[in-house]
Amino acid sequence: MNKEVKIGFVVVIALVMLYWGVSYLAGGNIFKKQNEYHAIYTSVDGLLVSNDVRYQGFKVGRVTNIKYLPEQNQWLVSFSITEESLKIKNEATAFISSADILGSMIIELVDVQKGEHILTPS
Repeated sequence: MNKEVKIGFVVVIALVMLYWGVSYLAGGNIFKKQNEYHAIYTSVDGLLVSNDVRYQGFKVGRVTNIKYLPEQNQWLVSFSITEESLKIKNEATAFISSADILGSMIIELVDVQKGEHILTPS
């Protein structure tokens, strides 16, 4: 192998490690299965990407995207659930609430077993 190929190989490996490291520090894990769900809110109250999603006080996921929908004057919040055993049914509620006295916001899942049909992740 000549030097250019070796340098290119090292650069590709470094970029992959950088992507994995940034994703890991943001709260994600590329090796763990994640189910993506969406909720619509009229106000996000300081919710940020990578904030926790909790069920009964336990972290089960994180917020992955927040997008403003100008036509409806609402916010589309996408969040991923990494807890594989948690099955969310169609009448579950996802509240935005304060996590601590510093004002960090979370999504709190309530009544995940309420409803007839299990939601399919997108």
